[in-house]
Amino acid sequence: MHPSGQDRAAALLDPAPLYRCGFWDGLAVGLIAAMGAEAGQGLVYLLLTASPIGGLVPAFIFALFSGAALTVAMWRMQFLEGGTLTARRWAVGLGLGIGVAIGPVIALETAYDQGVAPDSLHTGAFAVLAIWVVLVTFIFMSVPAWIGRWADAWQQRERRVPARGGMIVAATGTWLVLAIGIDLVLAYFTFVEEFTATTKIVLEQTWTFSGHDAARTAGAWVVCLVFIAVPLAGYIAGHRRPAGDVRDTAPKLRVLLERGRPLILICLAGIVMVIAVTLVTAAAARALIAPAIRWNGVYFANFLLFEEQMVILVAVMVALIAAATLTYVLSDTIAIAVAAVVAALGVLVMMGSLTLGNCVAPFSLTYNHAPANDCPGDPGFMVPHIFPAAIEAALIGILLIPAAYYAGILVSRRGGLSARPGLSARALRWLAAGAVAVAVTIGIALRVPDASAHGIQPTGSTGQDGWVHGTGYEIRLFPNWYHLTRNVTPGYTLLANDGTFTGIPGELVISTKAISPKTTVRVKGARLVLLDGERALFIVFPNYKGHYYAEWITVRNGIEYFIIFRTIPSDHTSLAPTLTAMINSWQWNATSS
Repeated sequence: MHPSGQDRAAALLDPAPLYRCGFWDGLAVGLIAAMGAEAGQGLVYLLLTASPIGGLVPAFIFALFSGAALTVAMWRMQFLEGGTLTARRWAVGLGLGIGVAIGPVIALETAYDQGVAPDSLHTGAFAVLAIWVVLVTFIFMSVPAWIGRWADAWQQRERRVPARGGMIVAATGTWLVLAIGIDLVLAYFTFVEEFTATTKIVLEQTWTFSGHDAARTAGAWVVCLVFIAVPLAGYIAGHRRPAGDVRDTAPKLRVLLERGRPLILICLAGIVMVIAVTLVTAAAARALIAPAIRWNGVYFANFLLFEEQMVILVAVMVALIAAATLTYVLSDTIAIAVAAVVAALGVLVMMGSLTLGNCVAPFSLTYNHAPANDCPGDPGFMVPHIFPAAIEAALIGILLIPAAYYAGILVSRRGGLSARPGLSARALRWLAAGAVAVAVTIGIALRVPDASAHGIQPTGSTGQDGWVHGTGYEIRLFPNWYHLTRNVTPGYTLLANDGTFTGIPGELVISTKAISPKTTVRVKGARLVLLDGERALFIVFPNYKGHYYAEWITVRNGIEYFIIFRTIPSDHTSLAPTLTAMINSWQWNATSS
């Protein structure tokens, strides 16, 4: 019913009730946005041909109204007096998250799906739905809190009145965040819809990498830019000077340098922590996990993924410390940037640590003794992970920074402290939390394989330290080449790259046969190279019958050595660094000298 005249007159005298927003308001906004986008996507797929942006259109349409309503409500709440403002923001966030999570569940299209709880009475369906609601609610809970912080960034003058255009900027940012977020929610909701008892393992594996994959979408970095751009725009707008107002910028420059010093120190501390974590983890894995497991390419690849996640974890902890330590307006925004920078630099440090680990035995997962003139390992494949790691760390920081701030307020109140506890104490708390989290992650990383397999040796002809001993020669292999190593006939060895994780196949065949010492070998188009000081012919066939070939031919002490490397033309660049390192490790043994 429309309010009565008496109620409207009372609102003019006391407008505070108009500015209140709580759990049920957030729930309504979330339900309308999610259900509307779900219904809109169904219409788009019925009326239009398949399009990569077809599903985005309904999300942007419904997020336009929902984002504007949420922004207006949060900005109005800034005028409320009392200490309940922060708690009210989180109540709104709780409703918003639940609404977005259950919106696709109660949408008309899903109502006829008998595989989704509560229509499905399968216990697993209820468990999957509960996990889904908890995760989505957690992701969206901090959005109202951030909108309130955006309002603070725009209200920097003595009179706390929203700056002109500030609400439009904030509403635009909220619109983009909700649209991208709801589109990702609807895209991943298929995991809940397609759940059956037979796909439980697949579902668990998919959810394990869902956040990892979502952080690598184009929308992820757009969200990060929004959370940095909106408060930054408010900060710049609040420092505009009238025309002709000339001020001395030297004091501001000194203040900027003074404020930047602790930030630089925090970033350096994060990088040092990354180095320590990567080296300690490698040393612990070497001590606790059997060589046969460590040398396996699948384990090595999984180990690198865990190392990358630890880098991101350290970056997030450093961001939380920065948010607790810095005291100026943009501390939270800067903390997000700190998370991204530390994660990106951390991946670079991780690459360097891998190279160091391959050269220094206590930190090497693979070798007991590094080759004389070569440190096996090509950490260059981590380069594509630098930017996604930065985005993932920033996104996690966006989720955790306001939550940590609110948790600090609750702890302060329960402990009888002031509303703003000491910065040094807060930094120490975050540092301790980071240390505990890193320790837990290290423990998980070390338990990926079964560490009880001590004493197991690699199959085939591989030695204790990755050496293959053939007729008059030795060659040291990379872990991925241990999987299918075998001697087919005397003088013939097949080394097959394990492409289980990477999907990149490759074969290295070493063939030896006795010939006359006076035999001269000539191959058209070959060039002269050295194989452990011995002259050899090297020739490449870039695409011969659908394969890439590289061949080495040499003669030593009446034995011809014929080495053939074969792979798919598009994959040879990926295997080239490890192949080069293996060929460089070639040495003639004592029996052939």
